[in-house]
Amino acid sequence: MWTKNLMVALALCVGLTMADKPVSSALKVVADGNALFNVELFKKIAAAKPGENIISSPLSAHTVLAMAAYGAKKNTAAEMQKGLHLASDEVIGRQGYQNLIEHLNSVNNVTLELANKIYVNDQVPLKDSYRQLAATNFYSDASPLNVAKPKEAAAEINQWVKDKTHNKIDGIIQPDAINHNLAMVLLNAVYFKGAWGKAFKKELTKPMVFNVDAQTQKHVDTMSITSTFHYGELPDLKAKFIELPYQNKNVKMVIIVPDEIDGLKDVINNLEHFNASRLAKSGYDREVHLYLPKFKINTKIDLNDPLKALGMEDMFSPTADFSGMTDKPVYVSKVTQKAFIEVNEEGSEAAAVTAQVMVIRIAKHFEKITFEINRPFYYEIHDDITHTRLFSGAVYNPENHD
Repeated sequence: MWTKNLMVALALCVGLTMADKPVSSALKVVADGNALFNVELFKKIAAAKPGENIISSPLSAHTVLAMAAYGAKKNTAAEMQKGLHLASDEVIGRQGYQNLIEHLNSVNNVTLELANKIYVNDQVPLKDSYRQLAATNFYSDASPLNVAKPKEAAAEINQWVKDKTHNKIDGIIQPDAINHNLAMVLLNAVYFKGAWGKAFKKELTKPMVFNVDAQTQKHVDTMSITSTFHYGELPDLKAKFIELPYQNKNVKMVIIVPDEIDGLKDVINNLEHFNASRLAKSGYDREVHLYLPKFKINTKIDLNDPLKALGMEDMFSPTADFSGMTDKPVYVSKVTQKAFIEVNEEGSEAAAVTAQVMVIRIAKHFEKITFEINRPFYYEIHDDITHTRLFSGAVYNPENHD
């Protein structure tokens, strides 16, 4: 009996939006599961990278891991279903992912491209039933991989990733990771580029103080704009928030700023309480003079330990059961995510839970307020159609831009 590794790699540049269409019940099940997984995984990622800038897409991880989960059996499948919060009805879950991908790839007013891909060791026969599942429900084809030529094989995989992310992500896999024990590589790539609904003027950008922590300050390029935004205060959670819509009105960047300079850790620890239903009820449309630092983040994350901490241990064991994929005994050796985001005056380019929005109408006599984002903050891009966080991150130390 011999065992081969199965590597799951995620390459992304995220920030997503949806077309303005009705959401199917199957899609809602997938979105609800993703919302739970998103918060749990981001907490684990942030805990492993204290004080570090982060850009991540638990949505992308959720998608590619679900593609693997539907090839799992027995305890491996049970752990992945529980850890990923997959639908108990596999048919509904698979249909939900198909609907999600179709929805994401049909947006307007932004550039959004989502793709899945499987590269298979040409000595590891993939079951026809799994090929059909991947193709139908995840729009993923499977290509043979010649593991006898590691350099060429890695170059082929990395080129696919570069193509799908408009050259923003490279080097998701190295030649030394490819050998005869590598069974397959599952990939998910997402590219997003969106312009703000209300663009910042470049001539108003200027260096301003940013409090990296209670003892450290630095000057960073900070954008400013005065306009009407959905803004709110959450005294019980010691934080304030603001929503910045893109030109596609259904997708927004939400920024949550703690009241205390060193309060971001508490915000992240209570992230489940910052759901869209709470933000919709706690916020209101108001004229805001906003100061927002420009930032650019590249992150590489090893997800093995965070996923194990969420209860998905069996898939990393040589005793894992992925017999729905192949008759060869395989297991997951590594789950890696690389991500990129840049936020500037025009909008966001990224190579990476809301409920029904309830707007409280505020009387016009309210005065304009100033909201200066001058301390570590949490950000996410969420979609109002599917009520889902699409990617999440933290900024502890913005970088200056030319």
